[in-house]
Amino acid sequence: MSKTVAEVMVEQLTKIASALDYLQKVGLPRDIIILYIQKKTRLSQRDIIAVLDALKEFQKQIKVPAP
Repeated sequence: MSKTVAEVMVEQLTKIASALDYLQKVGLPRDIIILYIQKKTRLSQRDIIAVLDALKEFQKQIKVPAP
């Protein structure tokens, strides 16, 4: 049976949030992650921070274990 769009979205966002957690756990500072994303995307730091904060909030609200 296929997964719904919502299920796929939850899985993918959870993977992204977990990857960001891992990078910070191995010592990569959040500021460096933000600067790297800014360099690659040319988005403002404010927008990047908003997305990273939203991912954290999503992870807390969903409480789905990473696959």
